[in-house]
Amino acid sequence: MPRGAPSAPLLPTPGEPAGPTCGGADDDTAKYRGSKNGAAYIFSIFGQCSSRHQAQLFASAQLLQRTSPHYPLAAMLSPSCWRNGTFRALLQAESITPLCVPRIANVSCHGARQRGSFFDEHWTKLNLLNLTGLRVALYLDSDVVVRRSLDAVVRQMIHRPEYKEARTPQGCLDKMASYTWFNTGIWAVRPNASDFERLVAWMQRGGSACFDGDQSAAMGFWRMGGPGGRRAHEVMPLHVGFNMKADQGPETCLRKHNLSAADLHVVHFSGKQKPFVDRKGADSTWRSAREQYLGVFDAWATTLGVPGCSARQQFSDRGCYSRL
Repeated sequence: MPRGAPSAPLLPTPGEPAGPTCGGADDDTAKYRGSKNGAAYIFSIFGQCSSRHQAQLFASAQLLQRTSPHYPLAAMLSPSCWRNGTFRALLQAESITPLCVPRIANVSCHGARQRGSFFDEHWTKLNLLNLTGLRVALYLDSDVVVRRSLDAVVRQMIHRPEYKEARTPQGCLDKMASYTWFNTGIWAVRPNASDFERLVAWMQRGGSACFDGDQSAAMGFWRMGGPGGRRAHEVMPLHVGFNMKADQGPETCLRKHNLSAADLHVVHFSGKQKPFVDRKGADSTWRSAREQYLGVFDAWATTLGVPGCSARQQFSDRGCYSRL
């Protein structure tokens, strides 16, 4: 049973009080400071806040908590999620501070969109850059298994003020590729209101490719030589062990870069490679991470009344988030 969870499935109560107003005088998001050093681990959930998405957030957060992180956890919520007072209360019971952030509107992107994405909400994640009460915010997607502590990344960001980001490479690329090709599923940033405003203005002018939303925008704006003016000395590149895409075959990828199992910090079930349905041919590290994730997710799925996921759903464009 998850910490702080009731014995029966927890669903929003009709007509329940909305609680603090998002963006109002009683919303303290702008004041959030995280630890005494001004750092925090940040998750997010947007859109309709389905029970499955909630359970995924709680699963990844609980796995992070098992590493005894030195820094506190928080979750960015779009206004529609924020209105679910029951969900906010459960986040707080799990020592996860809810933070209301606005949807980023009027974005004009170019090119194809990735199939299956809940696209209109993608941009909201970039509010990470506007959590200006924090000196360092390390963001994690809700489909990750944290195997080893990430505190050292946060500490380096705190003690090395020249770093504006800590990046992980896409796929199984070398860490130096993250200067341009990086994955925002594990991404440490130094929030800055001016940087955020410049990024949003560029997105609203149509500067970003549409393909995968926030990641396309981040890479387009902050690539080396890009419009964001990012310089190499401002980026701390991290190797693939800090963000191992499950579909790359973790053990093969580690060997490719002469890394060992001790270097594996995070397994990331990105894209449609979610752990809800077994995958043939997966290596033992993939299976171990899947078992870890499902061991926590299944408890939350029961608590939150998450519908079951069929194999047909898992391998559809929209995965388990819509009925077929």
